[in-house]
Amino acid sequence: MGPRDACFGRALFRPGLSPVSSKIPIGKSKTAYRSSQPLNHITSPFLLTMSDHLFDDAIVDLLIDSSNPDMLNIAVDRKLESIRDLDDAMKVQRRGNRVVSIGKDPRIYDAIDTGLFICPLDL
Repeated sequence: MGPRDACFGRALFRPGLSPVSSKIPIGKSKTAYRSSQPLNHITSPFLLTMSDHLFDDAIVDLLIDSSNPDMLNIAVDRKLESIRDLDDAMKVQRRGNRVVSIGKDPRIYDAIDTGLFICPLDL
């Protein structure tokens, strides 16, 4: 994290969440595996973002404020008609506020993954 990122991180996180930056080598392994490599350095629930997603600060604030630190939390977009590349989007089927299915090609879905997650320590 650079000085600008550190200032942003301090403003972004509430008590119990703290900014962590890690360089992860990119290889042929799956994204989830690459993302889990720095987890042994994290001591509190954390915000995970996908580097190729754009989002407004308000979405991050809402996710942090409504998250359960003991569960994996995901921000989703329910406005399917506003998704630019629906074929490439990670589709989510929800039941209430729970995700029951997630994938690129599900038959039934009602939201799209935004690339924002609040992750528990025991991910």
